[in-house]
Amino acid sequence: MPRKFTIYATIKDKDLRPFHELLSRRDVSVDAAHAWLRRKGYRFSRSTVGHYVRFRRDIASREMRLTVGCGSDSHTRRRITELCRCLAGRELTAVVALAELFTRLGASAPASAEP
Repeated sequence: MPRKFTIYATIKDKDLRPFHELLSRRDVSVDAAHAWLRRKGYRFSRSTVGHYVRFRRDIASREMRLTVGCGSDSHTRRRITELCRCLAGRELTAVVALAELFTRLGASAPASAEP
C-alpha cells in the first residue's frame, strides 16, 4: 500500500476529521501533523505523514480550483464539491484539467449572435 494511504487506512474515524481539519490550515507543518498523530497514539514515520500531508493539500487545491470557476453560483459550487468528494487522484486531476480546458475554450469563443 502506498505510504500516503497508510494513514487513511489506519487512523480511527473519530480522529480522521480533526486531522483533516488540522491539515487544512496552511500554517501546519509536517512536523506539527506528525506530533499531533503521536499525541493520539499513532506511530507513523515522519516521511509517511509528509506524503499524506502533500496528498491532502493537493486534493484541497484541486477542489478549490474547480469551485473558483463556479463564480457565485452556490448550487453549482455545492455540486462540484460533492463531485470532488467522490473522486481522488488521477480522476480528480482529469476533471480539473477538463474544467480548465472548457473555461479557456469558453473564454476564447466568440460571443453568440443570438440574444
